[in-house]
Amino acid sequence: MLVNKDILTVKDLNKYLPALKTEIDIHFHEKLKEGLFKVDALVGLKKIPSESIDLIVTEPALDPNSGMSYSSYINWIEEWVSECKRVLTASGSIYIICPWESSSLYHSVLGKNFIIQSRITAERQIENTELSQWKNKISDIWFATKTNDYIFNQNYIVNGKNINNPKPEEIKDNLWFHLDYEEIVHRIVKASSFKLNWILDPFLKNKNKEKAGALRLLISKCKNKAIEVGHELSDSEVIKVLQTAAKQHKESIRMYKEGNRNDLVEAEMNELQFVESYLPSMMSEEEVRSLVENIISEVGASQMSDFGKVMPQVMKKGAGKVDGNVAQSIVKELLS
Repeated sequence: MLVNKDILTVKDLNKYLPALKTEIDIHFHEKLKEGLFKVDALVGLKKIPSESIDLIVTEPALDPNSGMSYSSYINWIEEWVSECKRVLTASGSIYIICPWESSSLYHSVLGKNFIIQSRITAERQIENTELSQWKNKISDIWFATKTNDYIFNQNYIVNGKNINNPKPEEIKDNLWFHLDYEEIVHRIVKASSFKLNWILDPFLKNKNKEKAGALRLLISKCKNKAIEVGHELSDSEVIKVLQTAAKQHKESIRMYKEGNRNDLVEAEMNELQFVESYLPSMMSEEEVRSLVENIISEVGASQMSDFGKVMPQVMKKGAGKVDGNVAQSIVKELLS
């Protein structure tokens, strides 16, 4: 259930197309199902079976609802943390990533529901720095467990003690430098879960709203295409959808630049970069030229009338990696 955007591949994206669901799809009876569920965190948590999740890693919103009173905010935190305790297995762990403004609050609430094992201090850039004259580069990560029997560093901790008696140099410290959010999550997942464990992030959309929105849009485009063609998309078909999306962003960028809408250009460029992160690396012009030359030799093309023999082969062999306009220009040049 935890989805880390920046390490998703085209295969992962394709895999999650049928998994993007809403509140009405959350009905786990006999077993859990992985996926992205677009639903209020507290509503979603309440629909998850008790003692079914092995690890929770999350960075909750600092203020989930504009205008929420402080007492309401406290009640909201206590309610979803209590639900986290309910859904965790006896050996489950929870990590809450939070800024200094709410760190003491989460320490207090966690202490009422869990056994706090450690506070990790992580150096990372925080986007919302307008509240302070000092640039905030620190986050607290509270690590807590349901009992003193839990998983840590691929070992079992029994009654608070590592049964494998690790050497001093094998013990990790709780001061983490120069990590982005994805690296923090990766380190936590590696430390506190085994393969096939169930991992939950109740507040996925709060990590990066622009990226989360772009991901939902891509998945929506792919789902619409799957409906159009009447079958689940292959990886190559997903790539074609992404290439179309990239072209649309490039055209939007061109139009916004012509209209001097620099505010919109930046947003489109960010989304274009996001889309391109899923696409295979494009071949350079030299690589495309070499490919075209080989195909011309293979099919025995020698004049412009052979264009129809060459171009389809170029796009087939360079699927997803060849810019059609570049290839077309080179084919015409070499056959003229």
